[in-house]
Amino acid sequence: MVLRSLRATLYLSAAGDGIAVIARRNLEDHRAVLFAGEFDGKIDSHRRLAIPAVFAGELSGGVVVARGFERCISIYSAEGWERIASEIRELPVTNAETRRLARFIFASANEQEPDRQGRIELPRAVLLYAGITTEVSVIGTGDAVEVWDRDSWAAQLGTLHVRVAGSSNSLDVFPDASDEGRSAA
Repeated sequence: MVLRSLRATLYLSAAGDGIAVIARRNLEDHRAVLFAGEFDGKIDSHRRLAIPAVFAGELSGGVVVARGFERCISIYSAEGWERIASEIRELPVTNAETRRLARFIFASANEQEPDRQGRIELPRAVLLYAGITTEVSVIGTGDAVEVWDRDSWAAQLGTLHVRVAGSSNSLDVFPDASDEGRSAA
């Protein structure tokens, strides 16, 4: 299903074990891709992962595989990687936290092209970092795709709703309607 408006084109797709949304936004000639959805997958004996079909088109031009922040693997499109790398490069190199972040992300970065079957090879070091052996959950996180050990993702998801509920109000992402009523009184 494709939804279009003057400001965005939204692609909805159901595939395999999940439903995904890939949205393209065209604002001031800036095209952004939104990866969303959750899928089960497996790492084969050659450390390859088949990219879910709903993500494959946006990742067909090359990907960068790197450590994720919460013991997962992050997969970026070439465009998404350039945005992340640019943001890190703009941080002050004289700051020790900046240098630590740059080492964490860039040391594990691995550029590659998916093969003809839409698979990418995950480096042994990032698989070990994420505790991944075979069974994985592949999730869209907006600008990237994350690969989690399936049990680790289930544990993360089990507590995620509590964290999101607590942080969404402090970030003013989803203001509580009852708060709006109180502030107007």
